Amino acid sequence: MQLRRPESMQSDFQKDTILGHVFYNYQINFHGIPGSYLSTKTPNESYCNFRYGLPEELLYEESDLSFPFEEKDKSPYRILRDAVEAKWDKSVPEVTYATHATADFINYIAEIVRFWEGPLSIAVFIPDSDADLTIRQLAQLCFCTPEMGRVSVHFVFPLSAPPYLQNHLEKLTCELPDSSKLSTFRMTNEIMYPINVCRNIARSYSQTDFVMVTDIQLVPSEELASRFVEMTRALHVNKPKPPSRVYVVPVFEVEAYDVIPRTKDELLMMVKEERAVYFHRHICSHCQKFPGVKTWLEINPGSVNIKPFVSVKREYPFHRWEPIYIGGKNDPLYSEALSWEGLQDKMTQMLEMCLIGYQFVILDGAFLVHWPGIKKEKHKFNLKNSWRMSFQQQNSKQYSKIIKELRRKQPVKLNMRQGLLMNQVLAMYTLGEESNQLCKNHSKELNIGLRALEPWALKMFDSSSKLQAGILEGNLFEFGDFQQCVQTYKNSLYGPIRGKHCSLKIIPDVQLLRKVLQFRNVSTKPNFSQLLPQDRLHNVKSNLALMDRDKLLFLD
Repeated sequence: MQLRRPESMQSDFQKDTILGHVFYNYQINFHGIPGSYLSTKTPNESYCNFRYGLPEELLYEESDLSFPFEEKDKSPYRILRDAVEAKWDKSVPEVTYATHATADFINYIAEIVRFWEGPLSIAVFIPDSDADLTIRQLAQLCFCTPEMGRVSVHFVFPLSAPPYLQNHLEKLTCELPDSSKLSTFRMTNEIMYPINVCRNIARSYSQTDFVMVTDIQLVPSEELASRFVEMTRALHVNKPKPPSRVYVVPVFEVEAYDVIPRTKDELLMMVKEERAVYFHRHICSHCQKFPGVKTWLEINPGSVNIKPFVSVKREYPFHRWEPIYIGGKNDPLYSEALSWEGLQDKMTQMLEMCLIGYQFVILDGAFLVHWPGIKKEKHKFNLKNSWRMSFQQQNSKQYSKIIKELRRKQPVKLNMRQGLLMNQVLAMYTLGEESNQLCKNHSKELNIGLRALEPWALKMFDSSSKLQAGILEGNLFEFGDFQQCVQTYKNSLYGPIRGKHCSLKIIPDVQLLRKVLQFRNVSTKPNFSQLLPQDRLHNVKSNLALMDRDKLLFLD
């Protein structure tokens, strides 16, 4: 079966009247579960191309299974490719929305296929009976949603818990269950989610050159895929050619009670009214805050076209930015050793792209919006979240191995200016003459980690206080980032290194205070070598993210 792309996502009534505009937005308002709009439909014949006996049964041979891309046959996971196989004609824009899911997120597929005109490639993790939950929901989508003809679904499962499928004898309806309330085998048995195995599978098994690897809760702006293709044709960009550039799609989030904006005009209005913010602004400000975001939000697009806004490299102070982008299938893989539970699962891929020298072209006129609901509080480190500690420690161990491999493949090269700056940083923020041997060893690890741009060392540095503003006015307060500090972890040869937040009280002597006061309300540039002689520089090292094993190791 081949499915043609609809000529329009909206009827003439919806387009041309104010009432129609309100009605159209109401459809994507957060008034129920994702996919609830299907409840009024009647099941038709299947729009999907099921394989392996689906949806009634799941039949496959050992030869039908493939391996993940990094560990291959040593991996504890296996892949069943194209359990649902997509087909489309040339009218469909060839940019794939590649994503991943578990059984409790399947109903989001119904929302994505409404607003993404291109093909979709979805890797679903189906341990044991989660396969049954997944296939039941997929059957409903396939018999009720014509756009499912553009969707490919690949199954990922652990060898220790192969998929289990019951007989589906109940009458099929188009009313989807609330997936988020399903009791899944994965959650009940605390099975680790191999998120990067799924990302790599969804991307690599896509059938187009351009692919956007994203999360299944991110809704694309109006005609994002087709307008991106129009932009590439205008710029004579036929296909991605790594290592070169990727195209960043900014991500936003809206209040739980609000509509999902479809155009940039609507988004700008909601941002102005404080109903929308860039994604994770309140809980992880660096994650999706992109270079030039303020200017991007001030520019009225003037047209519906997508165009390049600015081309940047992922460098300080955006070295921890985790953009969603349209790239190719040959971009660096996501590290399959990292789990979703251990957090920061995309960071090593970003680092590798930096070392290779990728350009990140931020797009104007295109964006993604997370399913409504703005998170406004960080997860506090308490018993509620302590279950993640072992996974975070495991991810940290894997980071060290991955970084060493990246250093071998793509050694960090600093120019003269960068080298001088790095030497200044190391002189200021690592210890050189400490008497405690453990402290000396940990300082050595931090020194090496900073030179290699290892994530844990960058976090240690980033969370530490810096030379603060207003010193000449008597300001000596700078507290760093407590949460980031205490969550920093490195399993080194000398035992675990953990961030320890400590406040130091600085009491300069009278002579130093007099020198400071000389420069108050004076416009001339002070001589800092005179103001802060070498024997007093250690006093400026306030509130560092100190390294600790069993007890606090003080700077002095």
